[in-house]
Amino acid sequence: MGKKTSVEAARDGRAPGDAFYYAREFNLSLLPTPRAMWSLEGRQVMLPAPGQPTRYSGIGAVDYHTGETVVLLERRKRRRGIAKLLEALVAKHSTGTVYVA
Repeated sequence: MGKKTSVEAARDGRAPGDAFYYAREFNLSLLPTPRAMWSLEGRQVMLPAPGQPTRYSGIGAVDYHTGETVVLLERRKRRRGIAKLLEALVAKHSTGTVYVA
């Protein structure tokens, strides 16, 4: 059985009380990425840069069947963030099995 087939089997064949989540990590920056911009007169516009951008690393999971999400933001990517997400999912579903893909 392939990886995709086994994930789909766990997702679609879950028992009552079980939960299936798709998880993903992401980066979040509170400042937009600067892009080249020109005025109507054809001159390039300079945008002020207000210092260093504040960045966060996040990890989130969405329940495939209910659409509920769990999102955690941290200053850095670490294994602890993944452990916190898994702990949050287990705390949310105290009975049954929690599947994460």
